[in-house]
Amino acid sequence: MKRFISAGMGLILALSLVGCASAPSEVASASASADTAVASMPVSTVSNEGLEAYDLEYSNRDLDASYDAAAATKIDLSSAKGDVTIDAAGTYVLSGTMNGCVIIDISEEEKVQVVLAGVTITNQTGPCIFVKQADKCFITLAEGTINTLTDGASYALEDGEDEPNAALFSKEDLTINGTGALSIAANYRHGIKSKDDLVITGGTITINAVEDALNGKDCVKICGGTFTLNAGEDGIQASNDTDAGRGFVAIDGGTFAITAGDDGIHAETLLRIADGNVDIQKSYEGLEGLEVRIDGGTVSVVSSDDGLNATNGSGNQMMGGLGGRGGQMATPPDAAGAASTSAASNTAGMTPWIRINGGTIFVDAQGDGVDSNGNVEMTSGVLLVSGPSNTGNGAFDYDGQATISGGTVIMAGAAGMLQSFSGGTQAFGMAQVQGSAGQKLVLKDASGKAVAEMTAARAFQTVVVSYAGASEGATATLEVNGNATNVPLSKMGR
Repeated sequence: MKRFISAGMGLILALSLVGCASAPSEVASASASADTAVASMPVSTVSNEGLEAYDLEYSNRDLDASYDAAAATKIDLSSAKGDVTIDAAGTYVLSGTMNGCVIIDISEEEKVQVVLAGVTITNQTGPCIFVKQADKCFITLAEGTINTLTDGASYALEDGEDEPNAALFSKEDLTINGTGALSIAANYRHGIKSKDDLVITGGTITINAVEDALNGKDCVKICGGTFTLNAGEDGIQASNDTDAGRGFVAIDGGTFAITAGDDGIHAETLLRIADGNVDIQKSYEGLEGLEVRIDGGTVSVVSSDDGLNATNGSGNQMMGGLGGRGGQMATPPDAAGAASTSAASNTAGMTPWIRINGGTIFVDAQGDGVDSNGNVEMTSGVLLVSGPSNTGNGAFDYDGQATISGGTVIMAGAAGMLQSFSGGTQAFGMAQVQGSAGQKLVLKDASGKAVAEMTAARAFQTVVVSYAGASEGATATLEVNGNATNVPLSKMGR
């Protein structure tokens, strides 16, 4: 085992909090998916109002991937015989190929920056990178480099232990930044996992994982980068269901292509998308959390069950019940592992919410398209849903109240279970219109202007519509494959 000790203090930058540099504050127009849906929408401002319980900020050092190459300690992994341990704070630049593990084990009060500058690490019996102890570890993907991590199908763990369990595993806060590329083949369980916060502000990251691709226990915060995530279970997960203000996922930028055997993105508490392009190409449930909040960006979801699902884990009850992933948060029938039903969940007794305050969302769901075990609120944005054709589910489903005060909506699905909004300050309507998969739906406002369109993924019998500024008593026009239907609009649910 080789050990490397830094001679200096490294790059200890100020930790003053700032907003993510990559997230613009306004969205002027939106498109859900190429050749699938287009719509225009009013300008909306991304705001953190109502989210004070969550740490949604990024530190200067999270965002700053620079380092002093001359002062950094250089490590050529090709010369290592066995594992490599970094046991002092500082900046380390790694390159080369090795079989084994890079272990970071420094004082719990110190920070370390590990720059991956063209590494290939393979470990058949454990993680490729293991942050065992530190205050915080920054892993920087050096510009122009390709870095590869591959683990084996089984780990040699101590008796009674089930961790580490990821190709890149951290017991401490972990930040990944930079502009280089990182490719991970996670053959044991997870791709990247942090037992605390997982923050990513840049890079091109490709993960193929047996279980979760990205897993941060306390939170996952991402404000930049390009991601291709193929997961046997969740694409992105925050798993803390016991500490208030934790267990959240925040997407503030980046481009995502996600295929998942379970949820595309799962949060035990808040799941918030403020910016970015999120394309969930395959999932059991697309977006799931106690509160699913979309304030901006472009979101496309394909799911075999619910597209957007807000739940506290208590089944279809709006209040009470267990947290974790019981009830409506249960894993799909063919997923590995058992669902957690922790009675100590910090979501127990809390009302689930789906809030749409901006962005463009397209949902292709075989279960409920938009499903809240509590309430739904829409204030802005574009929501386009191609829901189920089976009568046991609907394009829109909620247990509490669903209000609309802005935005543009087309939700098409089966007639058996579909609900409309319950009320709001913007008028809405429902039409009994039948159509088939592949047919185009075009929504026109009272003046005859086309404001949104989408292509149905499957047959439908009922459509809910609304558009920005729709007034009581107005009439919208819904064209299905060129055939027009007038839809009376009201601010009262029926």
